[in-house]
Amino acid sequence: MKKVVILLLTVLIGLFVVDRIGGEICEEIHAYSNGLTASKYRELFTSDKSKSDYQMILLGTSRCEAHYVSSIMSDSLGMTVYNGGIDASDNIYSHYAALCLTLKNCKLRYIGLELRECDFAATSDDPFTTLTYLAPYIGENEEVDDLFRRAGTYWRYQASHLYRYNSKIMEDLAGYAVSYSKLMDHGYLKKDKPSVAPDKRDTMPSTFEIDTLKVHYLDLFAKRCKENGMTLFCMISPNYDIATSTTFEYIHEWAERNEIILFDYHTSKLFSDRPDLFYDNHHLWHDGAVRYSEIFVHDLKEIIQKEHK
Repeated sequence: MKKVVILLLTVLIGLFVVDRIGGEICEEIHAYSNGLTASKYRELFTSDKSKSDYQMILLGTSRCEAHYVSSIMSDSLGMTVYNGGIDASDNIYSHYAALCLTLKNCKLRYIGLELRECDFAATSDDPFTTLTYLAPYIGENEEVDDLFRRAGTYWRYQASHLYRYNSKIMEDLAGYAVSYSKLMDHGYLKKDKPSVAPDKRDTMPSTFEIDTLKVHYLDLFAKRCKENGMTLFCMISPNYDIATSTTFEYIHEWAERNEIILFDYHTSKLFSDRPDLFYDNHHLWHDGAVRYSEIFVHDLKEIIQKEHK
């Protein structure tokens, strides 16, 4: 019996040591990878005194990443703009965590948040899934840690440091072969013209069941921006589908309640007759993104100029 106990203890200690060493190795890989997610999070979360702080950062999922051409916005607004959209970051939980980690190192004037129905509506899947991308940053911000506690994964990541990197380790390794940071325009990643344009518009639901916890984090997002003296504006970019006037009614009400400017180009049906500008039903390809960015920054600039009069 004594030998069995010693063996079990030896195995457990061995697993602990392997996990901690493996975690350290993965941390180094993540810290220097030019993978898409790693390089973006490094730009957002890591303080670099050799560069000027960004004056505007955009947050959201892949639609943010592919729709807002940073150089066009910077040139028009006369300020430094970074597109912090992360593919498959899915909803407000990931965006709020990214905001909290970003505010540690950036002094911002403006925050733009690209919204979708998944940011306020109840879904059948686990809405906390893509928080796994942010697991390497556990311990750096209490509000982010609290999100992992709500997700029920905090202690899992505390027990295993190696496990923190399981969702993106292959992408991190690939970042040593392909430098995504060199392919991006200050966070904007263009999509090439597709061989075939989408041929049919999707139909959006007219209403959604509201997820009150998501709305709570939308409110927290707005509150953090206000506390840090930043102007928050929100966007709903074009989709190749049909949205009724009530599809995003709730988010319009939320924005009005919080005195937040909302640019809704989806309900207004921008580009609804131009399938040739879309990469697929949910994303514009580069030509569409350029045209959209020019329209959006023109409207945004008017609002900013009114604020300073």
